[in-house]
Amino acid sequence: MATMEKMRVSSGFSNPNIHFTNRGFTAVAINDGRIQNPKCVSPENLNVIVKKLCDEGRLHEALDALPLIDRHCIQTNSSTYATLLQSCLSIKAFAESKLIHLHMIKTGCLLDVFLNNKLLMMKTKCGSLEDARQVFNKMPQRNLASWNGIITGYAKHGDCDHVLELYELMQLDGIKPDRFTLTAVVSCCARLMALDRGKQLHGEIRNNGLVSDQVLNNTLIDMYVKCGNMEAANELFDEMPERDVVSWTTIIGGYDKHGDSRKALELFKQMQQAGEMPNPFTIATLLRTCASLADLDRGKQFHGHMIRKGFESDIALMNGLIDMYGKSGNMEDARGVFSEISEKDVISWTAMVAGHAKCGNIVQACKFFHEMPKRNIISWSAMIAGYTESGHGEEALALFGKMRQANMKPDRSAFASILRACSGIVALEQGKQIHVDIIKGAFRSDLILQNALIDMYAKCGIMEDAHRVFRKMSEKKLISWTTMIIAYGRHGHGKEALQLFQQMQKVHMNPNDVTFVGVLSACSHAGLVDDGWHYFDSMIRDHGITPRMEHYGCMVDLLGRNGHLQQACDFISRMPIKPSAAVWGALLSACRVHCNLDIGKYAAEHLFELEPQNAGTYIALSSIYAAAGMLHDASKVRLMMKDRGLRKEPGCSWINIKDTVHAFVQGDQSHLQMQEIYAVLDGLVQQMKEVGYVPDTKSMMQDMDED
Repeated sequence: MATMEKMRVSSGFSNPNIHFTNRGFTAVAINDGRIQNPKCVSPENLNVIVKKLCDEGRLHEALDALPLIDRHCIQTNSSTYATLLQSCLSIKAFAESKLIHLHMIKTGCLLDVFLNNKLLMMKTKCGSLEDARQVFNKMPQRNLASWNGIITGYAKHGDCDHVLELYELMQLDGIKPDRFTLTAVVSCCARLMALDRGKQLHGEIRNNGLVSDQVLNNTLIDMYVKCGNMEAANELFDEMPERDVVSWTTIIGGYDKHGDSRKALELFKQMQQAGEMPNPFTIATLLRTCASLADLDRGKQFHGHMIRKGFESDIALMNGLIDMYGKSGNMEDARGVFSEISEKDVISWTAMVAGHAKCGNIVQACKFFHEMPKRNIISWSAMIAGYTESGHGEEALALFGKMRQANMKPDRSAFASILRACSGIVALEQGKQIHVDIIKGAFRSDLILQNALIDMYAKCGIMEDAHRVFRKMSEKKLISWTTMIIAYGRHGHGKEALQLFQQMQKVHMNPNDVTFVGVLSACSHAGLVDDGWHYFDSMIRDHGITPRMEHYGCMVDLLGRNGHLQQACDFISRMPIKPSAAVWGALLSACRVHCNLDIGKYAAEHLFELEPQNAGTYIALSSIYAAAGMLHDASKVRLMMKDRGLRKEPGCSWINIKDTVHAFVQGDQSHLQMQEIYAVLDGLVQQMKEVGYVPDTKSMMQDMDED
């Protein structure tokens, strides 16, 4: 008895209504009258009292019964411990569960697999995976519930590597998995993008006769979607004997995620025809689809559906509406939705920032950003991206610096945006520093950022570093090869671009239409006319790719740059689609270089129809007239341009000195060191004259009032 009293006192719990005796304990009724009078309770009735106390939420009083458990009464002990652990689990009383665990060790009840499973569940639900694994490892016996407990515990906490490891051990232990095991393991394959392992599990599911299990099939579709295998996802979806709203939502979201938004909307139509009603998750997915397509009309239809179904209190859907309206260019309705949200979260504010930036209103985007009560990394990234996409690279770099000062750790999106900003203003030193930050931030192997680094180094003219990043990539996707090919082509390294294209084919990487734009552009910049024709024909014949406007534009540019103006003109006349302004612009630019007035006038006429407000067309045609000595006609074109109120956009260039970007705009004399800069320029001009340089001014326009 002394030992029991000592244990009761040391437990930290003391209930004056429970009195210990040599025969058992005496309980006094607690207000509700369930136990009317004090009476002597035997160990066999212990569970009754413990359960009543636990049901009433009086766990601490129930724990005072621990010293009375007879270590020889296993059945009673098991039920009592199970009741206490379940009570701990329901209120997440982790500290109290540890006390029960210690008492189970003292009474030798850890031989009971049922109790161990309860204890295991308690540990995993409370997030103590290390303790759960210790319990699991020490279990003398394990059944399917034991394995499911530890596997699902790790899965719910995102520790997928351990899940796959435990699943292998489970199979070695001869335990056959059930739907709960397989659902957890397949989900982890989705998180790890372990497609091959996921396919093996799909085979095991078939072998175990679980092909009709809807939850498992939905999980498999999700795995295939996240691993990028939409063909397998769609095949499984078609094979499903029954589909629920989760099935439809997963496959619709998959097509949207992988860029086939129209297929996603087509599937939604089939979902409606099948009589399946969308839930809020479906609507959220469809709003993203409409946002991707900038399909305002359909987006408004889903808005109406939300109102009819009473989903307006769902902030995730309201935020999705703001995003959809913003990406569709309708900021008026976006603001209306924003104003209806009673408790706006950081996503609501960020959607408004991104929407205004997308619509080109960087001032309003900045206003919303600075008014945000709270910002996260997504908010900062949205504003940085807004500055970058609107051509404000310097502001993007400045904001990135402020973000770092605010101790905000950049994510992939922030890094990708700031690298684009560095590319846009040729900020090499900042780009190099960001490269270091990416490596330190554990993004060394991130495919998107590696491709962005290649592009940044290439646009800054450092092809050696661009190729070094490419060479060190552990996995090269098609976009990586294409980015490098385009980079070589942009710098006139046509031969290198074509060699890389051939290497890509040797490793069985099939090019797409964008790759061929890069190849044809490389041929154009390097003057490789025969190669250009070869690859244009090969694209159609060998790869089954129908030429897009960009491909036709590259061919016109290739022929025009190399003086084949009549051939370029004939090529345009044979195009199966109506030539765009870019195609005619390539021809006009070539006519300006090669001083071909007749074809130049022909190209300009088409451009005046397509883009009457484009000042570049007037300038190019005037220059061709001037080069031909037809100054009167050149003057007429300039006068036409002036009468229409058109002005040439002033040129702008950047230079990076000691981590500071200096921008220079034509006619701008606001730089603090402008006098010194002009003095240096005058000195360079004088040196050029001294070595005999004479500028070619025959194609230069005469001075214009607005210049």
